[in-house]
Amino acid sequence: MHSYLRAIGFSKIDTRAKEWSLTDSLIGSADETVSFKMDADTSLIIYKKHVAPGCGVTLVGGRSGEEFRLDYYFPYMETELVTSTDACEVTRKGGEDSYLVSSEDSRFGVTTIFHLTNLADFFKKRLKLDETYPVRKSCMTGLATSARVLLPVVKTEEQIQEQKLRNRKRARLLQEARSGDEDAMEELTNQEMETIGVVNQRIFQDDLYSVIDSFFMPYGVECDQYMLMGEILKVEELTNALTGERFYRISVRANDIEVTVGVLAADLVGAPKPGRRIKCQVWLQGTVEFLN
Repeated sequence: MHSYLRAIGFSKIDTRAKEWSLTDSLIGSADETVSFKMDADTSLIIYKKHVAPGCGVTLVGGRSGEEFRLDYYFPYMETELVTSTDACEVTRKGGEDSYLVSSEDSRFGVTTIFHLTNLADFFKKRLKLDETYPVRKSCMTGLATSARVLLPVVKTEEQIQEQKLRNRKRARLLQEARSGDEDAMEELTNQEMETIGVVNQRIFQDDLYSVIDSFFMPYGVECDQYMLMGEILKVEELTNALTGERFYRISVRANDIEVTVGVLAADLVGAPKPGRRIKCQVWLQGTVEFLN
């Protein structure tokens, strides 16, 4: 069973029998169906079932003659929040027709890997795997099975502006370092050492989440799993049309990276409101609008 089905309101799917019943029902009542000819005998079929605005389940399988075989499925949550405009590379995950996108953020020098959800758009453009393509935008969503709301760190306007200046300076230094500038590399190293020194001094006196107010980092052995903590920008409460369960679509800025978080209302500890923070582990997915 897909671990993150509960994030969009399917928390009661806890046995194989319920899973098979659900997938059969979703295929039979699909809102969208797209077919791509793979060879002379086989077609790739993509079904989408909407359960709330911009949310639902995608089911992917192959059809040979009259026989359809479901290969895999996944819950999705779409968002208009743009995470990145940097070029992306698409690779196949294992032996499935499941695809991962890697995008190196030019602002921070961090490569983000996420599950591609708009498969039909990728196939329609007939793009090749393992090649880098320019994009108009990448919109990323992290589905969570649990999350916690935290109080914000109070900052003055002066501190906020100083942080923005530091982020811009760091982005510039990263660009210069990529071009081989040794002075930029040295300054980045010194900045990291200074940050470590400040954290080591404060960690014994202050609460951990006061010292570190935001982060976005890989988590565990799966390449599309991340742990994040960031400021809540916007909260939208949704209801699964099939189960009646409530869940949230939350816009978050984590370490200056803007992503959307999807979580079941029952799995969220605290009241999500703009200005507060949220901390959770997520399975990262997203849509990419290619320029080609």
